[in-house]
Amino acid sequence: MTVLTQAFSQPIVYSVTLLTSWQVWTMLNNTVKRNPKGLAMAVKRNDEWVKWTYAEYLEDVKTVAKAFIKLGLKPYHSVNIMGFNAPEWHISAVAGVVAGGLTAGIYTTNSEDATR
Repeated sequence: MTVLTQAFSQPIVYSVTLLTSWQVWTMLNNTVKRNPKGLAMAVKRNDEWVKWTYAEYLEDVKTVAKAFIKLGLKPYHSVNIMGFNAPEWHISAVAGVVAGGLTAGIYTTNSEDATR
């Protein structure tokens, strides 16, 4: 099965077992087609709201997914995300799945052994 041919210049071929990645990608694209200017996420920073439309969210996910692949993310390998609750955390998590990987959060309180 070829996945992500619309987002990337070269098709990335994955096995059928990566259906979840395809479903996330399809659902995000379908949402953008239905409601590109709809509010996807918002966060208040310095007393001002920073907002993402679904179209902006998709573009950020594509950018981060491409970066993960360029950095060497392989199918079924993990992207570990350390950070606090923020839109960028969610963008990274979805991008890791879209790029064919698995995502996991790391708490700032985790020991070194817990992150291996």
